[in-house]
Amino acid sequence: MVYNKVNLMLPTYHRFDNKLPKFIKSALDKCSSKSTICFTFCVNEKDKETEYVIHKLLKDEGVDYEIIFETLERPHLAKYFNMMYEKTKFQEESTVVSMLGDDMEFWTQGFDIVILKALNAMGGFGLVYGDDCLWWHEKLCVNLFTTRTYVDLQAPFPFMCEYYPRDQIDVVWYKVARAMGMIRYLDHLKLRHNHATQGDCRDATFDRLVKEDKTVIKNLDKMDNYISECVSNMLNKIGEQTESFVDVIMTTYNRHDLLKETVESLKGSAALPLIIHVFDDCSDDFERIEKIFKDISKNVVIHRNKKRLGCEQNTPAALKFMFEKNKSKSVVILDSDTQFSPVWWINLNRAYKDLGKTKNFGSINMLNLPNNPPGKICRTAQNMLEKNYWGACGALITKSFYTKYIKEEVKRGRTTWDNDCSRLATKDGKINYVMTPSMVQHTGVFSGTHLGGENAYARDFGGTQWCYHNFAMNPSEKSGMVLYSCLGRYGDIFMNAIIINMLRDRGYYVRFMTLPYYVDFAKRIMNGTMVIPQNKQLLHPGIDWSDMSTKQMSEWYPGYSYYINAQPGSQENHDILLGSGLHMANFIKSRVESILDIDLPSDYKEYIPTVECDESLLGKRSRELKSDKPLCIIAPEVSSIPTLIDGDKQNELYEKHKDDYNVRILTVKRPEVSPGLANERYLYGLSIVECIALMQKCELLIANDSGLAWIAMSNRNCKKIIYHRMSRLLETNVWYSQIDPMAEDVVVE
Repeated sequence: MVYNKVNLMLPTYHRFDNKLPKFIKSALDKCSSKSTICFTFCVNEKDKETEYVIHKLLKDEGVDYEIIFETLERPHLAKYFNMMYEKTKFQEESTVVSMLGDDMEFWTQGFDIVILKALNAMGGFGLVYGDDCLWWHEKLCVNLFTTRTYVDLQAPFPFMCEYYPRDQIDVVWYKVARAMGMIRYLDHLKLRHNHATQGDCRDATFDRLVKEDKTVIKNLDKMDNYISECVSNMLNKIGEQTESFVDVIMTTYNRHDLLKETVESLKGSAALPLIIHVFDDCSDDFERIEKIFKDISKNVVIHRNKKRLGCEQNTPAALKFMFEKNKSKSVVILDSDTQFSPVWWINLNRAYKDLGKTKNFGSINMLNLPNNPPGKICRTAQNMLEKNYWGACGALITKSFYTKYIKEEVKRGRTTWDNDCSRLATKDGKINYVMTPSMVQHTGVFSGTHLGGENAYARDFGGTQWCYHNFAMNPSEKSGMVLYSCLGRYGDIFMNAIIINMLRDRGYYVRFMTLPYYVDFAKRIMNGTMVIPQNKQLLHPGIDWSDMSTKQMSEWYPGYSYYINAQPGSQENHDILLGSGLHMANFIKSRVESILDIDLPSDYKEYIPTVECDESLLGKRSRELKSDKPLCIIAPEVSSIPTLIDGDKQNELYEKHKDDYNVRILTVKRPEVSPGLANERYLYGLSIVECIALMQKCELLIANDSGLAWIAMSNRNCKKIIYHRMSRLLETNVWYSQIDPMAEDVVVE
């Protein structure tokens, strides 16, 4: 299930002149897109002023909304919310439900994306809430966002507890969600609560609600029992949903402190496997191992090896036992140095249920390691990547996978059997699915087999508590949203897409801003990063686009946690870049590292974007380019500097390569040659989208230092020969070969 819309649900009464308009305006101004939010209001049928104002504010905004009318004699917030939950027209399972007040105001830019990302990371099993910017902060969910999947687990109880007509409905949800371990506080989600007791804000609406305090106080003693029954209902339903034929193994050897942390984390799971088979490899103090597992002993069976096998053989031996003696159908591999998302077992079962019977299913892994290739986004399953290989921890494998790949690979005695067997599966056309965010996390990165640190942990861990090592914290959960700006040109935007991929791999949520002219191009190369147009020049016509500064970004686009002006030619960056002696990409990367206080990889090639353009976009030109020879494109033109591939050089290159390649010279306009020669030798008049598609077909590109040279990097099978003028290269240090191993730089004096 992909959660893709947030229903902003709120009862409102006689606050049409101030608070309600503020709420609506803040939601419209701060949302990432009006297609990802909708409004459900509960309004008293006699409150015509409020009804009028809602229509006036929203009817022309292009956003979905509805008004549900209530006729209760006395105010009752719980009943209002239940009425909205049951009667709203926005009943899609993919739409998030909420509890909000008409005295609230969104402060976080892109709040809808923050909410959707968090709930998708939890697989919809949980509740998230933001900072009220007043009293409660993380201590209480005075605003909350959750899913129908989660709410309906507590049936037959309704959305809100009707014992409480005003205060305490948030307390009930907070205690239920905490008891389930399925709650997340988003400190970067700022939702200012302009409470009626602040300053002169007290109004008739508040006074009307205060009269219901007697009912609230009378029912306080019923809360604990209500919560207990809710939790019991939810656990029972989750248990029914996670009944499966999946067995679980965990291998252990000493490392008692890490194992203790692992078990503590397991205890925080909303649901656990019926049995976890622990295979101990002759630990020095076996009784201590047994004692650590005591708290979850009903879910654990411990097997002790007769002799020490070592790390490389303990897991394969455990798999052999499970598949050949225990007759398991599928097995999940866990390590003894692991932290768990509370919903790891729920999400794994759901994923296996959805994917296990699909064509070409290979495996599922819950740990998305950064030292594996980034992988491509799975088009058929939410929160999944497709990777060429994985490490064993967190992997779910079937008996057929074990028999065909692992059993034989282990016989080779290689320590990388897990990487090798998953590579073999990929080679056979099987799909290795990897969860993102990760549902498990390594903690033993400074000891044992995971010595080496940063490549052994998932930067996108989806748990509510982090690895105790500081560097393993998920930066997006800690720090919020990044507004990343590069207003032009094509090459600069493509270069920044590489760095943005590095940030996304580390869990940052990035919104990319560029000029309207470049938006379509940016969307095609940003691989899922949201792209927005920078249109403030319309309001400030005296400012040149290259003059954009970090200060202006923060003033014009408030609500982000970080602002990055990554335009190399901007006044803010230009002179510093020229004096730095750094490759332009390294300069921008160093700026990003400084702003976010992080270290990014030095190897760019794994983060080069893939593009969403195929050969069909070339239309009839694709038919004209058909040949038995591979395609070579000579691209002499460049907008910002004189070309190094003039007419004579073009002819020389054409004659040199025509025997081995289908050579075409790419120009903006029709060349001044005969029509026959123009059609035979040249391509002209292509749009940027067609140029991107052409680069995916090309096997040899000969070009100037240009945007096209950057775009060609998206084709990893294309050889690139890039011509540079020495004087310019001394200024920019843009050596393409330092980014792309398929590139060759040719310097001309």
